[in-house]
Amino acid sequence: MTKPQADAAQEWEWLWDWDLEGLVESDWPPLAASDKIEECRFFLGLMKTTTDWKQFRWLTSAFLEAARAAMDWMAYAAHHYSPYQDDEGVRVMDDCYVVPLSKYMITHRSGSKVFVQPVHPLLKVLCKRRTQTAHYGSLWIAPEKASSPSDFIFKEGGKKEGDQNVLQFCEEVLDLLAAIPHDLHDEVEAKDSE
Repeated sequence: MTKPQADAAQEWEWLWDWDLEGLVESDWPPLAASDKIEECRFFLGLMKTTTDWKQFRWLTSAFLEAARAAMDWMAYAAHHYSPYQDDEGVRVMDDCYVVPLSKYMITHRSGSKVFVQPVHPLLKVLCKRRTQTAHYGSLWIAPEKASSPSDFIFKEGGKKEGDQNVLQFCEEVLDLLAAIPHDLHDEVEAKDSE
């Protein structure tokens, strides 16, 4: 074994110490993306049950974080996953998912890292709101006292025309995120059948 091969083998030794029970193998979308989409569904379900302003804001923040993470994992998978195998069953890497994903988000790969920039208008708003709550302060959601969770709206800089119903926005984001993997899969299958 050469020195670089020995270094590479040592670099992955930690993997053998992991207990992989509970991990589920999946096809597209990879587990992490589908798990984040389910996490969004979970937080949205809880949002629909509370009129407590603080709880609702916290759950909305958690939803936005999970939705943004789903985007990251989809982009990562598009660069690191391929449905193709060689004659011996070994995966052959291909960027077949990167091109169709570009109508939703632009991805840039640097080494093993993948960076995401939203293109779809809904994903742009998602990322803007997630950045607000992650880096600049609490979400501006009103009213502080609501009789129904559907009363909560995003306040955009205090301007009435920027107001948007929070639950409606989150449902639209969830629907889009859940549809993207299926759209990508359908496009790749259509390309393969040509």
